[in-house]
Amino acid sequence: MMIVCGSSWQDGVDVEMSGRAFISAVFAIVLILPSEAVVEAPVVVDRNGNIAFKVQTFDVPPTTFDPHLLSVAEVYREAAKWGGTIPALNVSILCEISDDGTVDRNTCEADSWSSKEQLLAMRLVRAAPQSALPQFPAINRTALGLAPRGTSPLWSKLVAYRADVPGNSNPPFFRLARVAVRIDRTQPPAVDLTTGPLVELAQISFEAGKDPQMNQYPSRALRENREGTQTAECQVQADRSVICRDESFDPPESALYFAGSADSMFRRVVVQERLKNGANAAGSRFRYKLRWKLPN
Repeated sequence: MMIVCGSSWQDGVDVEMSGRAFISAVFAIVLILPSEAVVEAPVVVDRNGNIAFKVQTFDVPPTTFDPHLLSVAEVYREAAKWGGTIPALNVSILCEISDDGTVDRNTCEADSWSSKEQLLAMRLVRAAPQSALPQFPAINRTALGLAPRGTSPLWSKLVAYRADVPGNSNPPFFRLARVAVRIDRTQPPAVDLTTGPLVELAQISFEAGKDPQMNQYPSRALRENREGTQTAECQVQADRSVICRDESFDPPESALYFAGSADSMFRRVVVQERLKNGANAAGSRFRYKLRWKLPN
């Protein structure tokens, strides 16, 4: 169960980016909700390289997100990163607010892509239902004299904006929500990867768009000219996500260079409910062979 603490937002907080102000004037934006006093944050005009933009950021009250919003396989992998148990965490991530006032969960980004805490928080917010996040006032950009929304604003690991600026002289305007994410200490799901009927790979069908995705060649293996054949044994979980573990590698001396690659391929996989023979797919195991060959 996901616990949502609070359903409103606090006063906005200015985000001051590096560089000098592009325009000294600050736009006054009045947004009204019925029967509710709305205190708007001032809009800060910043500069990033040759791209000027305005940004308005709001703090979302701390909200608890349950790791079980993710699949069984994903929770299992996350717990493994912390040695078996996901610890209690308090982190924040940044998301864009759409013009209709909803938080666009697909834009939520970790400030640092090297932080496993922030990456987990990002994935949980993206997986959560829209109702887990507050609704902000809608805005009419034309009526307010604002530039159209940039087509791909992102909050990068360098803590800087990148925006595809629409073709006009107005700087793009972004509304952002700083989401405070609470995660309770979470035990991994009870998984025994050694049990269940072993079936042929041909019996397994994948949901459309949820089939295995080929990884990039491991960089260290590429540098050291390593190749070979990897065999993994995979198990379909109750929610039809998949966990794989390395079984063998030929030649064995190259195994470490490709460790975990098969499981990464199945990270987003969802298996169809039934095997080709009609049996329930949950609990089934299958072997998967992956041949790594150096590019010419």
